[in-house]
Formats: sequence, C-alpha cells, structure tokens
Amino acid sequence: MLAQRSYIDEMDRETDGLFVAGRDFPVTPGDTGQAYRSREEILDRTPASAAESEQNEYDESIRNELARKLRGLSEGEYADFKKVSDYFENDSERIYYLQLSSYEKREYLYQKGVMGRDYAQTRGVQFLRSQSVRNNEIFMGMSKDQVVGAWGRPTRIDVAGNPRNQNERWAFYNNGKLQYVYFESGVVQGWALE
Repeated sequence: MLAQRSYIDEMDRETDGLFVAGRDFPVTPGDTGQAYRSREEILDRTPASAAESEQNEYDESIRNELARKLRGLSEGEYADFKKVSDYFENDSERIYYLQLSSYEKREYLYQKGVMGRDYAQTRGVQFLRSQSVRNNEIFMGMSKDQVVGAWGRPTRIDVAGNPRNQNERWAFYNNGKLQYVYFESGVVQGWALE
C-alpha cells in the first residue's frame, strides 16, 4: 500500500522554492544565482531626466577620452602620470594635464602646489640640481641685471601672467643648445638645458 501522506506534509515546504538550482535545472559555472545590479548601474540605465541622461553621456565620453589618452602613453609617461594623478579633482583635469607639453605640465603642477620649483625629478628635460650653471656664472636668487651681466641679453623673453610680477623665462643660445633661465618676481628660481 501507499505510505501515509498528508497534504500539509507534502505542500508546506517553505524551505525550498518553486525550483531549486542544480536539482530542477542546471547551473552555469560562475553563476551566483543572484541578478545583482549596483545602484550606479541602475541609475545609468534609467536616468531620471533628459538632463541627467546627457550628463551620463558626457561623463562616459570623458572616461573614454581619458582611457584613450592613457593607452597612448609610454610606460615611463604612464608611471609619471600615476604619481600625480591623485592630485587632480576629476577626469577632465587629468585629460587637460595629458594634453600639455612637458614644460607646461611642470608649471601646472607647480601652480596646483604639487611640485616645487626644483624640477630635478621630472623626466624629459634635464634640470640641474646644483646652484650654478655654465661654470658657476648663474646662481639661484640672482637678479635680472646680474644675469644680463653674466650672459648678456637673452634671445627671447616669455612672460607668464602680469608683466608687473616679473615671472619670466629667458632663452639663451650657447653652442647650438637652447638654455632657459626662469625668474619669479625678478629673481632666478631655476634653469634648464635642452
């Protein structure tokens, strides 16, 4: 005969769902069984307004542009970028930084307070660590008149910002090499040889 069964015993199993993975259907390896989406993913897929949708598209385009620029860097450039990337507030700033020349990058980092005027650790341009250049003729802290007395008139003068602040870069040619002297408030703060 049949075993004694009751409706309550057979139908009141709350421990099992309607279907049980692995018993009622096969499970794909790596499938956790949860269909989880983060709040950010849900908001990206279902923006609240047209303006939010446009903002999401803009943010995505910025992320893509940054990724493209990073892929174009050499290993050394990428390592240098990673050292300073945390100092930028957003991806737009990072993209702006990557578009600058090496000199402009140093100036930008200086303006943000990331780097001092000692550029000796910056790659690409060889800055001298010592306090003099060209047989000890130029020293940190020299005035413009003293530099003119030592090296003569510059080939070119570039002014940064308001001319009254006397923040300038003077270019000199010596034996076919371009040499820069940087002034801040009319006083030598650094130099570079290319």
